[in-house]
Amino acid sequence: MLLLSFIISPAVHAQSNVTLLPTQRITVNEYPYIEPHAAVNPTNPDNIIVGAMSLPEANAGIEIELFVTFDGGETWTSETLSQEPIYAADPWVEFGPDGTAYFLHLPG
Repeated sequence: MLLLSFIISPAVHAQSNVTLLPTQRITVNEYPYIEPHAAVNPTNPDNIIVGAMSLPEANAGIEIELFVTFDGGETWTSETLSQEPIYAADPWVEFGPDGTAYFLHLPG
């Protein structure tokens, strides 16, 4: 299960538009998610993306999943980026200054 919570640095505390949400489950699967990475859209703080690796079956490879919310974390949608488990790692998400979302991972 993937839980979303934020650790806010002192620089972020100075921003008046940051709202901390309670920890919220954003997955429905029981298998483990590892190395999650989250980013908040600088042009729309209600738009958050999370990338994570999942381990659906032992020794079957890793699936890469992307989660997105447009309402500040109240509701989430997800997409598995590969239909078959692959060997990939280190998902990373980020927004550019214009609000363009970027998703990267190491190939397998």
